[in-house]
Amino acid sequence: MKTGHRGSTPRWPQADSIVEVGLLHPIVIKPDGTLVVGERRLEAYKLLGREDIPVNVADNFDDLFLLLKAEADENTCREPFTPEEAVALAESYRNVAEERVSKAVEEGKSKGGGVLIVNHFHTQSGS
Repeated sequence: MKTGHRGSTPRWPQADSIVEVGLLHPIVIKPDGTLVVGERRLEAYKLLGREDIPVNVADNFDDLFLLLKAEADENTCREPFTPEEAVALAESYRNVAEERVSKAVEEGKSKGGGVLIVNHFHTQSGS
């Protein structure tokens, strides 16, 4: 496979995410094997020692302008979470974490263990 011009450094957080949740978006290549988008995902797969990666083949990138636009769009056309979305996600994450801790505590108790729970979830309120 031919890669593009960016030569980006592999990112461990991306590799960690692939291990934890899987690859959410396949890389995209042209029919001749030229990588269109997904260089960091590909590098993360290599870091993990994986030989096969899901691929989408796009045959509409004969024009260099469209190819470069696709690469730019892939990395810039997204919006960050709104504050409300970020709070909702953090609350959901906290709830799931608390459920897992409760389940682990109950499993530990059922096996005769004792558990000391320290709450590490803090909320800040305006003064």
